[in-house]
Amino acid sequence: MSYGFELLTTEGYVDVTGMRTVRFFGSYDKTGSSGTQTLSGFDSNKGTIFIRIKDGKRVPIFDYNNSTKVFSWDNTGASDSSNYSSNFRIILLENA
Repeated sequence: MSYGFELLTTEGYVDVTGMRTVRFFGSYDKTGSSGTQTLSGFDSNKGTIFIRIKDGKRVPIFDYNNSTKVFSWDNTGASDSSNYSSNFRIILLENA
């Protein structure tokens, strides 16, 4: 075994030098039952959007248009709209 870090995965021990990594791209704190946020420069084909809920409710109903770079959410049309978060953080990670 070479010196370094290894992680135990479902496929056994894997050397971390061969693993893919991500970098923090940005974050936005949002409130309200609907709205939009432009995510300038973010490409969803090269990264991931995470939603961190701050009020203990469900993830808001959202969409991201990779062409216009607009993230939008709208809970108002849901029959149980009060169960969806209106206080959350958008976290963007990009493949490194």
